[in-house]
Amino acid sequence: MESRDSEIGGASMEWPKLLSENRLRRPERPAREDAGRPRTRSPFQQDADLIVFSAAFRRLQDKTQVQPLSESGRVRTRLTHSIEVASVGRSLGASVANVLAERRGLNGEQVHAMGNILHAACLAHDIGNPPFGHGGEDAIQGWFAAHPEALSGLRADEAAGLLAFDGNAQGFRTLTALENHRFDGGLRLTEATLGAFMKYRVGAAERVRGSATLGLRKAGFFESERPYAEEVCAGLGLPAGVRHPLVYLTEAADDICYAIVDLEDGFEAGLLDHASAVEVLSELADTPAPVGLGRAEQLHKLRALAIGRMVEAVIEVFLDAEPALLSGQPVGELCLLTPLGPAVARAKELARARIFSAPSVVERLLGGQRTLITLLDNLVPVADALAEAGFDRASLGGRARLIAQLLGEGYRPHDRFEALLGITDFLSGLTDRAAVALALRITGEG
Repeated sequence: MESRDSEIGGASMEWPKLLSENRLRRPERPAREDAGRPRTRSPFQQDADLIVFSAAFRRLQDKTQVQPLSESGRVRTRLTHSIEVASVGRSLGASVANVLAERRGLNGEQVHAMGNILHAACLAHDIGNPPFGHGGEDAIQGWFAAHPEALSGLRADEAAGLLAFDGNAQGFRTLTALENHRFDGGLRLTEATLGAFMKYRVGAAERVRGSATLGLRKAGFFESERPYAEEVCAGLGLPAGVRHPLVYLTEAADDICYAIVDLEDGFEAGLLDHASAVEVLSELADTPAPVGLGRAEQLHKLRALAIGRMVEAVIEVFLDAEPALLSGQPVGELCLLTPLGPAVARAKELARARIFSAPSVVERLLGGQRTLITLLDNLVPVADALAEAGFDRASLGGRARLIAQLLGEGYRPHDRFEALLGITDFLSGLTDRAAVALALRITGEG
């Protein structure tokens, strides 16, 4: 598998095609007019609206960002994090586009498009996260690893997707299969927005953990959505394994926000002392803490200055790398390639050591993982019952019938892979608190 790294690159991409307005599984509409009227929103602004009004986006309001099941309204959730990432992404795209207008001869609509594409992609970047964030991913992966019998009858590539369950693949499934036009293009977003969303270009069986090529490290889609991924990449002219250049800015916007903002949230949650937060944020902001402000206000000011400085540094690195990216050559994480890279790395390490390793965070995360394990223990047997019944839901009885009702009217799988994906869809659609409450209820403890 390691040889896949050598396959990347060697093909030239073009910005007009990379900014494609074509929508997944939907006939192309006229570029400048819709039903004879001048359009007031670009297709990419429409993408952002579709994402914001989706049920999956709303559920991010009660999903873990820093502290699971936080009772403080002062720390960020996945929803507020996603909105902030989208703001940074839009700034990155708009600034980059102004330079590329001259370098690549982009027209006015193409220049305007980049910021809006990144805004939409960043809004959706965490939309597939299960409850309890990366801890939830680990719990789902671990459950399937501990229950190989549950994967009986699946192809190796199908099983690999569940064993390596990832919020990125679930996010692509959410956008392209679960919301709106169910299993027929989902939200039917533009190819450009979906391309800027797809951080990983391979399925789970093809991933290369630890690869120097970022797009190969994790699964970007389940096998059920491979046709959608191929349709998007063909429309954008992306060579095999090559990421959309704007993905690097989506990733950078996320990195900028969590590397810097997690420290502010850690202080607000009482997990990080003021002096430690000030030390790192002052380095990133290139200024000492302002005097005459309260401790929280000092961090707010330093956070804003640090984000602004990081945005400028990432823009410069991206523009330097843009010719290589268009030729299909991968680069590393943009934030770490800037002169501020060492300070960013220190910020992330401080968060890992002092915030995410804090006993209160670990205890709640372990409780959250136990919740998901309990739910899988109780939900997966319905897949066994359906297999025995020839996937005729109407013939189910007893507890299996009740579990199928819990999973919803739309839960009507035709094979075991669909049955298991429907269960992970259900879990991913739960908020942190909803998952805890449901686990207590179905075990008779709540």
